[in-house]
Amino acid sequence: DLAKNYDKTPAQLALRWGIQRKTVVIPKTSKFERLKENIEVFDFDISAEDMDTIKRMDRKLRTNQPAVFWGIDLFA
Repeated sequence: DLAKNYDKTPAQLALRWGIQRKTVVIPKTSKFERLKENIEVFDFDISAEDMDTIKRMDRKLRTNQPAVFWGIDLFA
């Protein structure tokens, strides 16, 4: 597991990957322990090789598709 190489959780690795790509990352949680975990992503960097490994995991799949799930025409 790639996250174990950094002594982090998969969620922390995903958050850090987004931050290193200079994208806006907005994590959400209602649990204090996860809030603490979400904050602990600024004490490490993911190597360039591992950044590429994570990028190759992309399945070209959107998980939030309002047009499909709620019948909302986004381009009306």
